[in-house]
Amino acid sequence: KSLNCDLELVCEWFKANHQTVNIKKSKFMLNGSPRRLAKLTTELVFRIEDVPLGEVQSYKYLGVVINKNLTWHDHIDYIKAKINKKLGLLRRIKNYLPLKCRLLFYNSYILPLFDYADLVWGDRGNETLMSDLQVLQNKAAKIILDLPHRSSMIDGLSWINLKIRRKINRLIFIYKC
Repeated sequence: KSLNCDLELVCEWFKANHQTVNIKKSKFMLNGSPRRLAKLTTELVFRIEDVPLGEVQSYKYLGVVINKNLTWHDHIDYIKAKINKKLGLLRRIKNYLPLKCRLLFYNSYILPLFDYADLVWGDRGNETLMSDLQVLQNKAAKIILDLPHRSSMIDGLSWINLKIRRKINRLIFIYKC
């Protein structure tokens, strides 16, 4: 009841400031551990202007996927899917591009996906998720260098591995603050 009253106040503020709330796009998500969420027995209904809001399990906000348990599995899956699409494209066009252009493709289209908001989600105690991303970077290097799928040596590019790259990004952020 209290949250619905707060939502009404927010809507009034929006109207007073000549803003609009897109009710069709408005959703809500309850955050907590699986154990705490399982203890919730009552179904919550939030309304804006008598229109009930839909509940979501995860939500993409500013390019980062947040789920109800505040784990990064959904976000990493989202990144992996995007990177795999770009790697598929690179694999199809690599024979038409010189090495310099393949590197430019990687630096322009793939590397930003690894780096975006990594201060928020990177290295949060889940080595398995982070190693999945490292596998994708290794796959990109093999495609760029035109190495066989089963090859294991990737020294030709002198890339920094993603774990160290995330630490460097974090240190740069701290330095700027």
